Amino acid sequence: MQLNIWKEKLELGIDMLDEQHFEFFKQANKFLIEEKFKHNKKACVESIGFLEYYLLSHFNAEFAFMKESGYPKFRQHQASHNMLKIQAKAMFLKIEEQNYSDKVLKEFEQFLEEWIVKHILEEDYDFVQYYKSLNENEK
Repeated sequence: MQLNIWKEKLELGIDMLDEQHFEFFKQANKFLIEEKFKHNKKACVESIGFLEYYLLSHFNAEFAFMKESGYPKFRQHQASHNMLKIQAKAMFLKIEEQNYSDKVLKEFEQFLEEWIVKHILEEDYDFVQYYKSLNENEK
């Protein structure tokens, strides 16, 4: 996995959600640097802890905006978040059970990459386009 670059096109125009997505990118990159170059278990633990917290707080905030805006794919997006929560929890447990082995950290790296590519860059981006169209229609 490569470091992830935050791009302006990823911004929703909702400061709180944009800040949370930016922080997610920052923490994912921190994990990659610590795991690939420093093999720092403590930093990996911190990054994984952040991502656990992120799942709960960010998904709830995103749901609120989607529901409020009448996003037609709200339930589908919610199901995707629920699946990510289940997958992430299983991955977090596996990491602990395997004592942060190189093999399981590589699996987590793959999980992060899939999360970023599939969820943030595709599914969240779909909401971005919907939300921006609402704002343009109000002008």
